[in-house]
Amino acid sequence: MITLREIFDSIKKENGDSVKYPHYLEAYQERFEHLRNEKIKILEIGVQGGGSLYTWRKFFPNAEIYGVDLNPNCKVWEKHGCKIFIGDQSDEIFLNYLIKEIGPVDIIIDDGGHESDQHNISFKTLFPHLNDGGIYAVEDLHTSYWPKFGGGLNEPKSFIEFSKNLVDCVTWWAFGKNHVYQQPLKNTLEDYNTKIKSVHFYDSLVFIYKDKLEKPNPIFSEGFTESLDRGHFLDRV
Repeated sequence: MITLREIFDSIKKENGDSVKYPHYLEAYQERFEHLRNEKIKILEIGVQGGGSLYTWRKFFPNAEIYGVDLNPNCKVWEKHGCKIFIGDQSDEIFLNYLIKEIGPVDIIIDDGGHESDQHNISFKTLFPHLNDGGIYAVEDLHTSYWPKFGGGLNEPKSFIEFSKNLVDCVTWWAFGKNHVYQQPLKNTLEDYNTKIKSVHFYDSLVFIYKDKLEKPNPIFSEGFTESLDRGHFLDRV
């Protein structure tokens, strides 16, 4: 079966244009392959030249694909079999209208403006409408380290720092669902505990998997006797 990289390399001028780091395509292939032929909904923020939507249409032949961009001229790329909405990804009113129109989705790809505020507002508004088992991807997170994009190394308002905080949500049971947190973790952990299945980081790219989580229960082999200490399994809040 043709790979995502091969699809990308096949983009012709009439299909639009796009730019990706090669390892993005490798990561997307790895993370999305199991959904390739499924009837799912995909939302991509940032249409620009249209080549990315062309790539997703070829990779996901059975998917409903939606795009978001500020530029009305991007509507031309609806010829790829996608529906494109014109609006600002940092406008919560627009994003809520968008979700009302298309309903819950299975994959969200943020390749929009790359500013920290844009990343943060889009995620906090759209993630609740990502189906369980869904994947939220954000590209070009090197901008989280650039002050002109609202970032900086260890800048608490950057999306990369927000994403790091989500890692704690994966093992929420270790410190308690109703634990009282200190800022800046407070809102992050209270909003997303029991909802983040896993977080996967690549260079400038993150995948956040959503699912309903319950406290896991260990299983013990026949040879694991009562005389052995089970406290590190059982003493959970």
